Formats: sequence, C-alpha cells, structure tokens
Amino acid sequence: MKKLFRKKKPFKKMDKQDKTLLGTFIVLTIIVIVLASIAISQKNAQKNENVNIIIPVLEEQTQNEISVDLSSMKPGDNKEYTFKISNYKQEEINKHKINYEIAITKAECVEIELYKGNEKENLLKNKMVVENNILPKNKKTEDEYLLIIRTKTKPSKTDKITLKITS
Repeated sequence: MKKLFRKKKPFKKMDKQDKTLLGTFIVLTIIVIVLASIAISQKNAQKNENVNIIIPVLEEQTQNEISVDLSSMKPGDNKEYTFKISNYKQEEINKHKINYEIAITKAECVEIELYKGNEKENLLKNKMVVENNILPKNKKTEDEYLLIIRTKTKPSKTDKITLKITS
C-alpha cells in the first residue's frame, strides 16, 4: 500500500537575506495599497464635483439666468450641479402662487440630464424646456434640481450651458 501522506519537512530557518526580502515585500505591498486608495478617492472626488445654487423667485415676470462654463472639461468628464428654486429670500415669502419654467441652451459637445428632487425620470427627454412648475404662496418651498453634464467631445473656450428660470 502506498503512503498517502508525505513526511512533513521541517521549516528551513530564514536567513538574513530571506528576512530582508520578506520585509521589502510587505512594505511595497502596503505602499501599493495606500497609493491605489488615494488614486481612487481622487478620481471619485473629480467625478462627483457638485455645486449648489439657490435661486429665489418672489414675483411673476422675473427671469434669472445661470451659465455653466464648459471649457475646463475633458471628453468623458461628468459634472453635477444642484440648484434650488425657492419662493423666499431670507424672511420674505412670495404672496402669490408662482408658475415658472426652466429653459436650457446647451453646447453640442455635451449631453445633459435634469432631475427634480428624488425623481428618477429625466425631465429633458427630447426637449430643453421644463414647464408648469409651481411655487405655492405663503409657505417656504424649495424645488431642488440636479443637472448632470457629460462631455462627448472637447469643449471650446466659449462653450457653455445656460439655464433661464422665467416666472
């Protein structure tokens, strides 16, 4: 009958060179892990650059405009802008119900999406105007929007996105 198990060989005692190689391997492994985590966190920080803007709309027949410069973006970049449209400024609240619309003009080098609050549906399907939004009277209200910009090609120095909020 054949032996199924081999005899255990005693561990060879590590000499100075083996200890040095093992120590170097451990240190290099730690350095690689630290550098990889730093690179990933920086990439995520650049990818999710988020800007907050609040636009008070207190009266009918007003127009506010926001421009987003695209010249610093590269193909494949994503930027997110959160903006809020409110019916108050400090303690002053609108006295009437206000209807407003958001009209967007964009450069050809980007794709954009617009979401309201926690909704999952893009408001800009085949159109660049979001109409029939209402701010109530005498009650502080904020409508929050998320604008996502994705560059397809390199923007020129004059490329921008313009949002016009008209009441």
